[in-house]
Amino acid sequence: MRILPNAVIRYSIIDESGGRGDTQVDERVPHRELRAGGASALIFYTEPVLTYDLDIFVLIRSDSAVLSMAPLYQRLAEVGYPAQGEVVLIGDAPVQILVAYNPLVEEAVANAREFPFNGDTIRVMSPEYLIAIALQTGRYKDRERIRLLLEQAPIDRSLLQDILSRHHLLETWQAIRRQIE
Repeated sequence: MRILPNAVIRYSIIDESGGRGDTQVDERVPHRELRAGGASALIFYTEPVLTYDLDIFVLIRSDSAVLSMAPLYQRLAEVGYPAQGEVVLIGDAPVQILVAYNPLVEEAVANAREFPFNGDTIRVMSPEYLIAIALQTGRYKDRERIRLLLEQAPIDRSLLQDILSRHHLLETWQAIRRQIE
């Protein structure tokens, strides 16, 4: 089976024969948007990189200070996608569903770009947001992802500057640029 990552919470499941499964929005799962991010998003802009799962980011509506992913995982299990540890297995693919955890990631989800994917579409964080999130995260592998994006992806430099400025990442950007260039 395969799934349309941008519609997983809407449960737009496609089986191996290409037939659509349940495509109704399940109101028990409060949601707005889903987007591919992390290393899995890089494949839309750079040469493939090693990753162990597909990162899908979701915006969840909640009036509570405590957010529960239980309704989402329960619904996925009901339609045949059980959780195993921190991932949901969709076919043979481990998918990690992550809540957009800060304003930068929320903005990246909201401004994702649409790409054709397996006869449908997927929404993917733009390279400018991937760079900003990698800067904010700051791990070694994130610096390598920044380098790959700068070398291989079409980067809108003015958009990148705007994002970095609004999210207070310009100093970090200057320091990383010196290291990778």
